[in-house]
Amino acid sequence: MILFFLLMCMLCRVAGQEFAPGPQAQGYLRDKNTTVDYATGTFHYRIPLYTFRSGDFELPITLDYAARAVQKESFAGLTGYNWNLNTGGIVTRQLRGSEADEQGALSVCMENPELVRYGLDGESDVFTAIFNGKTLHFLLDEQLNEILPMERSNVRIERILDPSSSSSRPVLKGWKVTDEDGTRYYFEQKEINAKVNKVATTNLGAGRAKDFYVSAWHLNKIEPTNGSPITYVYDGEVQSDTTLHAHVFNYSCQTGCAYTYGNPMVEYSLGRWFDVSAFEQCIANAKYALSYLLLEAHLDYPKYIFSNAGNWMLNPQYEIGQEISRNCIRVMGQIGDFSRISQASAQLIYVLESYIHQFQNSTSPSERRCASYLEDAKGIVIAGMEAKRMVDYSSTTNVLAYKVHAPILKEIRCDNQTMRFDYLNTTLKSIKVCGQFESVLCDFHLNYSNDLLLKKFYSYAKNRSLKDLITFDYFVSEGNAKRCMRSLTTMYGGKVDMNYTASGKGIRIASLIYADAGRQEADTVCYNYPHGGYSAYYNMPSSETIRYEGRDFQDVVTFGDERYSSRTGYVSQGNEGIYYPFVTETVRGKGTRAYWFHVPGHVDMTNLPSFPPPLWDTSAPFAYWLCGLPLGTAVYDADGHLQALTRNSYYTDLDFPQKWLDRMFSEHRGHFVAGDEAIHYKDSLLQTEPCDYLMDVQAVESHYRAMNLIDLGGKMLDPYEDIYLVNFACRANPIFTPRCYQLYYGGATLLKSQEEYVFADTVLTDTIRFRDLELADTRQPFKRTEYHYDNLSRSVSPTRIDEIDSRGDTITIVLKRVTDFDMPEDSTWVRMNSFHIVSPVLKNQVYYNGKLQKEQLFRHQWEETDGMLCGGQIEEWCYYPSGEVTLSPFVQDNTWHTFAPSLYRLESSCRYKKFVSACVPVEQQEHENRSVIVYDRAGTTATLVAKDIDPRFIAVEDKGFWWAELEDVGVYNYGTVREIAARCHEHFSRTDTTYADRTRILNLSKWLSTPMNMMEWLAFNMVKMTMEWEKKDSHKMQWMDFRDNLINRLKQVPSTLISADDIRCMCNNVFINKWDGYYWEVENSLKKIPVGPLLVQTNCTEPHEKLTVLPASGCVTVYLLGKGEEHSVTCKVVCASGEIAIPLSCPPSEHWRLHTFELDLSAYPDVSSVYVESNMDIRYIAMMPRDTEFEATVCDSDGTVLARFNQSGLQECYEYDPHLRPCKAYDGQDNLLREYKFNTITR
Repeated sequence: MILFFLLMCMLCRVAGQEFAPGPQAQGYLRDKNTTVDYATGTFHYRIPLYTFRSGDFELPITLDYAARAVQKESFAGLTGYNWNLNTGGIVTRQLRGSEADEQGALSVCMENPELVRYGLDGESDVFTAIFNGKTLHFLLDEQLNEILPMERSNVRIERILDPSSSSSRPVLKGWKVTDEDGTRYYFEQKEINAKVNKVATTNLGAGRAKDFYVSAWHLNKIEPTNGSPITYVYDGEVQSDTTLHAHVFNYSCQTGCAYTYGNPMVEYSLGRWFDVSAFEQCIANAKYALSYLLLEAHLDYPKYIFSNAGNWMLNPQYEIGQEISRNCIRVMGQIGDFSRISQASAQLIYVLESYIHQFQNSTSPSERRCASYLEDAKGIVIAGMEAKRMVDYSSTTNVLAYKVHAPILKEIRCDNQTMRFDYLNTTLKSIKVCGQFESVLCDFHLNYSNDLLLKKFYSYAKNRSLKDLITFDYFVSEGNAKRCMRSLTTMYGGKVDMNYTASGKGIRIASLIYADAGRQEADTVCYNYPHGGYSAYYNMPSSETIRYEGRDFQDVVTFGDERYSSRTGYVSQGNEGIYYPFVTETVRGKGTRAYWFHVPGHVDMTNLPSFPPPLWDTSAPFAYWLCGLPLGTAVYDADGHLQALTRNSYYTDLDFPQKWLDRMFSEHRGHFVAGDEAIHYKDSLLQTEPCDYLMDVQAVESHYRAMNLIDLGGKMLDPYEDIYLVNFACRANPIFTPRCYQLYYGGATLLKSQEEYVFADTVLTDTIRFRDLELADTRQPFKRTEYHYDNLSRSVSPTRIDEIDSRGDTITIVLKRVTDFDMPEDSTWVRMNSFHIVSPVLKNQVYYNGKLQKEQLFRHQWEETDGMLCGGQIEEWCYYPSGEVTLSPFVQDNTWHTFAPSLYRLESSCRYKKFVSACVPVEQQEHENRSVIVYDRAGTTATLVAKDIDPRFIAVEDKGFWWAELEDVGVYNYGTVREIAARCHEHFSRTDTTYADRTRILNLSKWLSTPMNMMEWLAFNMVKMTMEWEKKDSHKMQWMDFRDNLINRLKQVPSTLISADDIRCMCNNVFINKWDGYYWEVENSLKKIPVGPLLVQTNCTEPHEKLTVLPASGCVTVYLLGKGEEHSVTCKVVCASGEIAIPLSCPPSEHWRLHTFELDLSAYPDVSSVYVESNMDIRYIAMMPRDTEFEATVCDSDGTVLARFNQSGLQECYEYDPHLRPCKAYDGQDNLLREYKFNTITR
C-alpha cells in the first residue's frame, strides 16, 4: 500500500528542511491528474478491484501503477515499488521548516536572519487533499485559525479539532472536506513520521524537526448524499513511540558534502588515524611472548569499539538503525561530539593497563616482555588520540532518516458489503470483498518477488476458481528504469511491453507494444518529446562561498548532488521536476496525436545534459498554477497531414511585473488572458528559505563550553579552548543575506475558451512540428466554446457558456447555482448553502443569437435525517417567451423566477422515499407520462420501473439480499456472532485434552473466529442435533455414514446461511483424521455456549410481494424468475370465501427462466389481496395489472445485474468476472448474445 515516489526521492535535493509524507500518501499524489500524463511522460496502469455504491455516489477501489524511476533511497511499500492501493483519498502534508505548522506559528513576519539557524520555522507546510478525482493544496495561516487554499475551488475544507483540547491551544485531529455536491469526507486516521533524524554537516541538530509529526491523514468515513456512509476500519491508532497498529518503514537518504577552508582548521585524530596494523603487531608479539592465546580475544572487542568510534563521521548511515546516529553532531565538516570516542579510548586503555599491571612486575622474563609489548600498544593508542593536523579540506555526508508509521487498513464497509485486507509482514497479501451473510463477492491475491516487486495478481471467482491472472515483469539493471515495469501479461494472452528513456534522474515512456493472443501483429505506440523537457524547479548552485565580517578569508562548501530551492517543488512536481511542452503519440500505420502543454519559466534540462542547470531568477514567483496546463491537441494521419486541432485559452493572473510575465509565459502568452481580480494570486506569505550550510555560532559555542574534558591518555583536551576558539571563533560573524520569497496563493486559472479546427479538406503539413498549434490562426474555428465567470467572488463555476459554430450562430446557456442566488428567507436555499450543495444547476436559460428560447427552473428539496442528507430535484418548470427577450448582464437573483410564476409550466416532478440505506426517487411524472420505481428492501437497487400506473397496483420482490429472510432462516447478527466466537475461544482453552490434541482444538477455535465460519459451524450443529446414530458393526463405518448423512442434510440449508461449496471442506475440518474424542471434546464445549441469540426470527407475516389494491379489470399477471428442478409455486387469493390456493407450475431449467401466469380474479368474490408464497427456487416475483408496460432489473447479492426482462419476456441474463465486470450476456433461450474480455490488450 505504501509507495515511495517523487517527493521522497527529492528530499535531499529539494530543501534541507523538507520532509514528505509516507509513500502510500505519495501514491495518491501520483494519481491526482491523469490529464498531465503526456506532460510528464508517465505511464500509468490501473487494476479495478471493486466499486462501492451508496446512493448516487461511487467509490472505485483500484490498484494503480505509475512508472517512476526507483531511486537509490526508495523502498518498497505494501504493494511493491511504484504500486499504490487507491482506497478513496488522503490528506498529506509536506513539512517545510523545523516543525509542523499546527505545533507553532510561523515566524515569517519579517526577514529574520535568525531563521537560517533553524531555530525558527520560516516556511509554510503544504497540505494536499486528494478525493474523488480532485486534488487541492492548502496552507494554514500564521494564527492557525484559517485554512488558506492555494487555488480557488468550490470545495469546503474544515479542521477537525480534538474535543478534549482547550480552546486556547486546540489540537488538530483531522480534516473534513465537503465536495460541491454535499458529499463529506472525514480524514482522521493519522500517519506519523517518527524518530526524525537529520544529520547535516554544519550545525547542531541541523534543522531536525521534532521527534515526530503527522505526515498524512487517511480516510475514516465518507458520507454521500442520499446514501449510507462508507467507513474505514483500521487496526488501531498509530502512535509515534510504538509500532503497534502500524506498518513501519525505514527511510534514509545520504548526500555528499565537502568544505574547503580559507583558514585551515586544527583537526585532532581522536583515534580516527589510529595505526591498527602496528597495534595488532604489538598484541601479536605479546601473545607470542606469553603464549597466552586468549589475550588477543580479550582485546579484540575494545579495539573494535575504539577503531570504529569515529566511523559515523565518514559514513553516518553505517549505524542508521542505531540510536547513536540520532546524536551525531558536526560543525562545518568537523566532529562535534567526542563523548563516544572518549569512552571507547578509555575502555581500551583500561584493558591494556590491566594486563600491564598484571605482567610488568612478574619474575618471569616472558611476562615482563609481554608487558613491554602492551606498553607499546598503549602508546600507539595514545598517539592516535593526541595526533593533530592542520586541514584545509574536509569531506563528509549528510543524512536524513525517519520511520514512517502508516495505519493498517483492515476493512472498508458500506451497507452489507465489506472489503477486507490481509497482510504478510509489510506487504499486502490479499483482498476479499464479502456481501450479505459474509458471502464472498471478490477475492484477490498478490504475489511478490524476493526484492518485493509485485509479480502476479490473482482474481478468484465466487466458487474460488481462478478467473484472472496478470503477470508483471520488471527491468533488472537498465539504468533509471531499474525495477520499473517492463511488461504485463494476462491469462487470456494479452500482453503489453513498455520501453522507457532517461529523463534527468527519472524516466519517461518511449513506447508501448500491445499484443493479443488472437492476432499475429502487435500494435506499437511510440511517444516522442521533440521539444525536450523543461524543469519546473529553481536550481541552486553546487557550491556556496561563506564570508565573515572582519576576516580576510572565505570558506567554500560544495554539495555532491543537485540542489533545488525549497521555493519550488512543493506542488506541481512533474516527473522529477520535468514537464514536456510537446509530446506526440504515434500508432504505427494509423496516425499521430500531438499534445501541447505550458511550463512556466522553462529551462531545458534534457537537451543540455553536459552543462550544469542554469539558475533561476529567484525574485520571480513559482507559478505552480501554470505547470502542465494543456494548450491544445492535434490529430494527424499516417502521412503526417494535419486533420484536426483543438486549442485552449485561460483566464489567469497577469498582474505581475513584465519581466516575470515574460518568464512565466514565454512564447505561450497568447493562450492567457487577464482574469478578474477575484482569481488573482494577490495574497502571499513571506517565506524564509533555510540555509543548510551556515553555522549557528551561539549554539556551537554553548555546545563546546558544555563538553567535558577529553582524556588523551594522560593529557587532557579542552574542546572549548582547543577546538572552538581555534577553529570557530574566527567564523562567528558570517555575512549572509536571508533568502526570502513570497508564496502566492488564493487565485485560480480557469478555462476561457476551446476552439476546434478541421483541416481534412487541405494539406497543410507533411511533418509534425511544435509550431503547428499556430496553424489555427489561418482559419475560422469549426466550433468555439467560451466560458464566462460572472460571480467569481462566490464561485469558480462558469455562469455562461457560449457555443459558436462555423457560421457564427451562437447558442448561449446561462447557468445559475445556489451561489448565484441570495434568498435568506427561502428554506431550500438556506439548507443547500448550509449543506454545501452548490453544484446543481437551479436555473438554466438557453439563448440563440442573443434571444431567449426557454428558461428552466429546477426546484430541490433537502433535509438531513439520521445523519443522511436526503433530497434532490423535485420539480422542473419551464418558461417559453411569447415575445423577444434578449440576454442581460449577470445579476444575483433574489427569487427563483425571472418572470411571473404563472407563466411557467410544470415539465416534470419527482417524489423521494428514504429507505434504511438510501434516499431514492420512487415516482416520476413527465408531462402526462408517469413512472413508478420499485426498489429492494434496502432501497439501494431499482428492481422495476413501470409506466403510467398507480404504484399501489404493483407488488415486487427481488430476493437478492433477503432470500434467507423470506425462508424464515433469520438475519445475520454480527455482534452476537463475534460474542459467541469469543466464548468459543474461552471454552476451547479450558478443554480437557485427555482424548484430544490441544493444538488442534486451538486451531479450530481460530478457524471459528471468523463470522462466516461460526455461522457454518452453528448450522452444522443445528442439523446434527436432528440426527441419530445408526449402529454399525464397524465403528468407522458408523462414523462415515453419519458424516455422509450430515453432509446431505447440510445441503438443504439455505445457501445464504451456509455455502454449499464449503460444506464438505468444513466437515473434513471436523472429521477427517480426527480422533473420536476430539469431536466430542469440541461438542461438549459447544453445549456450554448459548446459540439462540444468533438467529433472529424474521417478521414475514406481511410478504413484500402482496397485492392489496386490485385493478378494476380483475386481470393480474404474475412474473416468476427461477431455475432448478421442476417445482410448483402457490399463489393465494384472499377473498370472501377464504384463502384459495392456485398452483403455478414452473418447468425445470438449468439457467434463469421467466415464467408468466395470467390470473383472472373476477371469478372470486370480494378479493382483498393476492400473494405468492416464497420458494427457494424463485428469485424474483412481480405482480401487476395485465398489459402494464415495465422493465424489471434482477440484481445479485453483490449488486450486479443478473437479468433484465419486461412485459414481452426475458431479455438478457449476465455473467460477471471477479472484478464484477460483465463478461457474457445470454437471451431467454440461453443463446450467447455478447462476450467481453478484459485485460486482453487491444487497441
